[in-house]
Amino acid sequence: PGSPGESARKANSLPAEATCRILLVDDHVMIRQGLRSILDAYPDIQVVGEADNGLDAVELTERLHPSIVLMDINMPTMNGIEATAQIKRRWPHILVIGLSVNASDENAEAMREAGATRLLTKEAAVDELHGAIQQALRAHKLVPSGNKVPSSSSLHAGNLPLDQTQQHPLHAD
Repeated sequence: PGSPGESARKANSLPAEATCRILLVDDHVMIRQGLRSILDAYPDIQVVGEADNGLDAVELTERLHPSIVLMDINMPTMNGIEATAQIKRRWPHILVIGLSVNASDENAEAMREAGATRLLTKEAAVDELHGAIQQALRAHKLVPSGNKVPSSSSLHAGNLPLDQTQQHPLHAD
């Protein structure tokens, strides 16, 4: 096997029916596997690659041109805040959704300043990731016409509005 970064990166071809290309970035392989298993359940989502650090995320973004990068904050080599800033400088049309075990106001502000659309806790991502992706696409008008995007009221029962959960909307648009 090659380097740890090499073994963590995967690239997949995009089926014609997929509408949103996702790059997963987290230094923990089990987190990436869990996120992939959640996203694989949705026909409008295709995970096109994985990276285990921010430097690899920037390189794979250049190669794969994802619609959205799901970015962990705390990683080796290059953290998610710096990787987000580099991605947004080079490809401003690519959306970044931050993921962290600590979605503090400080982390949310750092990711917002770097250009991320929002920050979710990893815990909240289990139930809210697909809705957050769809809302980000809708807010940036990247959802193809004819695709039904769930309204906030159709999200899982019991969820509070976005500004009252363990996630931070980062742009008021």
